[in-house]
Amino acid sequence: MLISIITYGSTGDILPYISLGKALVDRGFDVRLIAHDQYRQAIEGCGMEYLRGFDDAKDLLATDEGKGLLKEKPIRSLIRLNDIISPYLMEIARNTLDAAKGSDAIVFSIMGGIVAHDIAEAMDVPAIGAYVMPLSPTSRMSNFMLPVNLPSILGIFNRLSFYLPMKTVALAFRKSVNRVRTKILGLPPFSMGQARVWDGGIPAEPTVYGISPSLFRRPSDWGDWTAITGYWFPLDDEGWSPEPSLKDFIESGERPIYIGFGSMGTDNPERTFDIVREALRLAGRRGIVAKGWDGMAGEATDDIYVSDFIPHGWLFGKVDGIVHHGGSGTTAQGFRAGVPQVITPFFADQYFWRRTVVEHGCGPLSKPHTALNPRGLASAIEKLPEYTDRAKEVSGAISTERGVENAVKFIERHLEKMIRIW
Repeated sequence: MLISIITYGSTGDILPYISLGKALVDRGFDVRLIAHDQYRQAIEGCGMEYLRGFDDAKDLLATDEGKGLLKEKPIRSLIRLNDIISPYLMEIARNTLDAAKGSDAIVFSIMGGIVAHDIAEAMDVPAIGAYVMPLSPTSRMSNFMLPVNLPSILGIFNRLSFYLPMKTVALAFRKSVNRVRTKILGLPPFSMGQARVWDGGIPAEPTVYGISPSLFRRPSDWGDWTAITGYWFPLDDEGWSPEPSLKDFIESGERPIYIGFGSMGTDNPERTFDIVREALRLAGRRGIVAKGWDGMAGEATDDIYVSDFIPHGWLFGKVDGIVHHGGSGTTAQGFRAGVPQVITPFFADQYFWRRTVVEHGCGPLSKPHTALNPRGLASAIEKLPEYTDRAKEVSGAISTERGVENAVKFIERHLEKMIRIW
């Protein structure tokens, strides 16, 4: 059986699916991963077929529109996402359809889901959503986009907090998606009531979440076709080794603080770096600063090491704490390493991960990136040691989970059911 995995986005949107794909290969499946060219070597090195679906997402976030997206409130940012993606959606859909031909089933990420639902429908093959943030509606908690969680007694309002924003996003994408459906896939357009992007409700699709059940307990009102398996941690990068200067820096003094904002760009990378440098000085700490895609620009000093890229799995166990944007992958690696975290969210699910870190006692509440300032960041860094013990406890719980193994079992079980129905 050939399974095509469709995923687009930043590193945190790709690496978990390489791990998942490799595990499927190890179980005897043929796997094709449709993503960006920069990940080709890693994908093919795991025994999967690679096919290009779209150019590097970095180019989109580097535009003025992309940077503007990061200034929006969480729900509004997803609506604005349509403005950025829609000019490219026909190309994305055409490339993805060509790449997926011959597949017996499709597994897709959140960004892949913009077109994957419809491609699976056009190909008449089963599809499974594989996400790294919670999207399925529940009465237990409010939508991950909201800055606070509503009490569980407000069940109907919690459910509405999922349905209404997701339907609003779906309607924003409706025109673009219908163009894909009618002009490329030969499908009828969606009506207003049918519009969907990620809710997976029309028709119902199995959904598996690469999230730790130690951090997010599976809501009792989710159906049998929804599961939380544990994280799908990235595979070790065997071709990477640290520069001698990095090892020397880490070993030359007290454990540093990591600061990096991943794929999140800023209007003024130099100013962001200045804020980080001053915050470290005020807190009296050394730091390792990751430049990211376009987030920071500055020179190294005796107390600050600057790098383009360091694998989080290698680094986080060697630092005293991490400051970051709240991407799902970075947050997961922080939990895994047992280090306290400060999250300064930019948009989307990053607010949910900040809330998760705070609620589990693994870091202080911090302001979003638009309010980043030296004194506030220094204060958060100074508080990090208070959260170390709890962070280690969470790490211990996560270490017993078998996320990828559980996800493969879920996919096998539900594909068997779906193909029987098909």
